[in-house]
Amino acid sequence: MKAIRTDKSNDTLKAPPDSENVYDLPITRIVFEDGVNAVESCWEISPEEMEIILKTKKIYFTCFGVTHPPIILKAESFIDIE
Repeated sequence: MKAIRTDKSNDTLKAPPDSENVYDLPITRIVFEDGVNAVESCWEISPEEMEIILKTKKIYFTCFGVTHPPIILKAESFIDIE
């Protein structure tokens, strides 16, 4: 999967210098009506990955470190819903 910039993207999280296989991440910073902040990224799936997803019905999420905040994986943007 490849992180892509969308028409709503308004920031970029920069990859650490000299890091291998780590790339800048285009994001959209969101503030919901209740004041909760969020960061959304959009990922494009290759045809080969789509075949695997259709077969296994699974997507794996990996976050470096010992923990991460709660996340949501969706097929559509929260921004498009608002």
